[in-house]
Amino acid sequence: LSRGAREAVFVENSPRAMAVIKENLKFTRRELEEETGYVCGSLELLTSIFTTVAFCNEKIDIYVARNLRPGKQRLDEDEFINVEAYTVEELKQMIFQCRIQDAKTICGILTYAAKYLEGGQKH
Repeated sequence: LSRGAREAVFVENSPRAMAVIKENLKFTRRELEEETGYVCGSLELLTSIFTTVAFCNEKIDIYVARNLRPGKQRLDEDEFINVEAYTVEELKQMIFQCRIQDAKTICGILTYAAKYLEGGQKH
């Protein structure tokens, strides 16, 4: 979990979606290292969400980064991001205590827990 991260990958809902996703994987890897200081061995699409369907057609893809290893955090001069490690259970408690309120973060955490930890697929 990186506090303060505001970047996300946006993908158009179009026939070209797969090409856009592949293009954005390179962007996602770069942003991961720049903002968290970690490099991943692989990225897996966890889920896609439309943020506000009644208002706009913005779609966000949420990825799981695996096989992390230290890289170099390179923040813009106006960015301040603290990277902290939590268990999924701790993150769920933070959601239930209203300490995490960002919808895409909540969706990512709860989807990961349901898919990989609560009788779902193995990662």
